[in-house]
Amino acid sequence: FHVTGQGNIDNAVFKPALALNMFDIAGSFDAVKNTVALDTFKFDSKEFAATGKANLALTWDGKSLGAVSGDLEATDVRLVTGVFPQPLLVSLFAFDGSYDVKARTLSWRRAAVEAPAFSTEFGGNAQFFDAGSPALVLNGTLKALSLADALRYWPEDVGSGAREWIADNVSQGQFGPMRLDANLP
Repeated sequence: FHVTGQGNIDNAVFKPALALNMFDIAGSFDAVKNTVALDTFKFDSKEFAATGKANLALTWDGKSLGAVSGDLEATDVRLVTGVFPQPLLVSLFAFDGSYDVKARTLSWRRAAVEAPAFSTEFGGNAQFFDAGSPALVLNGTLKALSLADALRYWPEDVGSGAREWIADNVSQGQFGPMRLDANLP
């Protein structure tokens, strides 16, 4: 199959609806194996852009989707959320995991992000609930960041005034490397 076009996607993350300037997806579906291969995908919007590929296995629970598992690799990712002082540019995002629809659990063996001066890799899971934040387990590493790079990735609304004070008063330094083992119920 090959699907291309543009349009809007109503969602909980981007308000108003995510307006796709362009999307292009080429792949195949194997009905016997219940697998979807996205040989290429490309999305572009004001808030988000990415190019990549994915391989997914679908598990059915009767007539409804029970789980999705597989791997995804995206390059040239651009994310504009207003959280960071500038667009977040990622050269590589790799994900290998699964989502169980009934348990509402996202599990991943490996998630890796490579960006200018930023590199992290971790595994974990997230359990979603009707209300409140998800339960989250994370295990992984973050490579060392220089002070300038740490400030570049510092979210704008976190530590009001601290970011500016550090930029004005600390001339050099390093953040990390860091090992993260977190279990947030």
